[in-house]
Amino acid sequence: MIEFDIMQNNFESLITKGEKYREQEKFAEALSFFDQAIIVAGNSEDYSRVVNTIGHKLLIYKILYENTGKSLYMELFFGETLSGMNLVESQDLTGQPKALMMLRQGDYFTYKNNHAKAVKYFGNAIEILPDDDRAPHAEYIAYYGLSLILNGDKVKGFEKLAEALKFANENTELRDFHKMIILSGMHLRYAQAYNSINEPVKAKESLEKGEKIAKQLHREYRIDTRLHQIEKFKKLNNII
Repeated sequence: MIEFDIMQNNFESLITKGEKYREQEKFAEALSFFDQAIIVAGNSEDYSRVVNTIGHKLLIYKILYENTGKSLYMELFFGETLSGMNLVESQDLTGQPKALMMLRQGDYFTYKNNHAKAVKYFGNAIEILPDDDRAPHAEYIAYYGLSLILNGDKVKGFEKLAEALKFANENTELRDFHKMIILSGMHLRYAQAYNSINEPVKAKESLEKGEKIAKQLHREYRIDTRLHQIEKFKKLNNII
């Protein structure tokens, strides 16, 4: 049974619960907590938090699209991204909330195989991120790096992936499970990059590193999403 924490006005608790349900692939429960968090943030007119929570919901649509291939989920993803960007513009938000919506637009164009547009949005997202908010930088740079490689710029792309991995390893602000999610995702993006340039041995090596962290996530936190993503990537690309 889903708990309802609206009366407690505990935004951070709602986000944490939503994240854990999302990573356990209990998407209905995760969406419920994120929707509650939006109501809490909206009631206090904290529009930055509303946009950031929309970002959490977008990851669910992204995972559902990857799991099912149904275009419905990608269109929901894009629609909510535009809603978030409209809120950013109407409330004149800057910094991380705006960068997040640009990041997700980059995601959308990646899935549409429009890598030139994806590079543009990912690059703009990094430029907007505040220098003193280092926690998201690793993920943003990794998205940008992979996008560059998919768009044909291998040298700069791998430089950015290496920079992202360094950022993630040196970050001391992240919660343990979040850091493991990010690091396993980094190695998955390395595998995607190597696979795209037909280097299967390096792709396999990267997947093995990511899989090791993903299995730790499963053991310690019962978080399975990354492990499933890696297994699916291996199956789709005949990596044994």
